[in-house]
Amino acid sequence: MRLEITLPSKISATWNYNKRFSYGIKFAVNGSQYSVDGETSSGIPVNQVRFSRVTLGPELGYRLKGPLVFSLYGGMAVGRTYDFELEGGDGVDFSLDNGPFVSFKLSFRPQIGTQ
Repeated sequence: MRLEITLPSKISATWNYNKRFSYGIKFAVNGSQYSVDGETSSGIPVNQVRFSRVTLGPELGYRLKGPLVFSLYGGMAVGRTYDFELEGGDGVDFSLDNGPFVSFKLSFRPQIGTQ
């Protein structure tokens, strides 16, 4: 079992079924706020960009060859907010409803201490 915790943004528990296949559950919080002080492509002045989301669901991993690992993560995404603060205090909100998601990842994870 591998338990990975990065507070407050990520908690993941993974079990290895064999040397190639792993499965587990993952909870992640993503988000940030950027001060832009620039213009969009349409010439509208933007002061800040904010986004956030919370995800929870199962995660599957498969070691392809050597250090290459393919991961599949899916579940529910909630609190998906995307908004822009325009000059003068007005804002534009592109937030999404809660809903399912799927994420694919190819990563490089060396096997340390194995023969």
